[in-house]
Amino acid sequence: MNSKKKGGNYERDVARILSVWATGSEENLVYWRQVSSGSVSTVAKRNNKNAAGLDGDFICIAEDTHPKFNVLKQFLQVFFVDSKCLGNVHLLMTNKKNQKSNQLLNEIKKVFSEAKRSNKLPMLICKATNDRKIDDFIILPTYLDLYSQLDKSNSMYYRITNEDGTKLLFQLITCSEFFSMNSFDDFVSSSSPVLQNMQETFLAK
Repeated sequence: MNSKKKGGNYERDVARILSVWATGSEENLVYWRQVSSGSVSTVAKRNNKNAAGLDGDFICIAEDTHPKFNVLKQFLQVFFVDSKCLGNVHLLMTNKKNQKSNQLLNEIKKVFSEAKRSNKLPMLICKATNDRKIDDFIILPTYLDLYSQLDKSNSMYYRITNEDGTKLLFQLITCSEFFSMNSFDDFVSSSSPVLQNMQETFLAK
């Protein structure tokens, strides 16, 4: 199976996982993969249309009569959600000699940059195909308060210095732990003010 097909299949898997996390049910999908997501959002922005919820790999497909429709849409208005199926995952990203060739780090930089351009918070969900011992994991910025039970979490925290001197601060957590320890509604409601504060700080400059 080629990498493009693997990526597409993984996007479908992630869409199902997000749907179950959001609704608590496996019966109905509320998220699905966004085909040609980059081109869709680019065209919308070019035509001065609201592209919120069109950036990233996923779209909300829930009917507007869904009881959780507002928070389902809000999730993709707050987060730039991307997923990657990577054949070369090295979790040690602090070695400057290997940073340029580190596939995972390059994807993280790309997603964080695209999220910033979209005025959203980055979320990258990954599968390592080169090592089955590595559980699927999520990359999120460190400024998000993920848990009410920090002593039970097993996050890995990174501080990377980019070539231009800027800092990239993020945390890595397994998908199983993240989705079991974070309520969808609470996560969205607690993250929204973080995004708003970041936008206000940016505008103030």
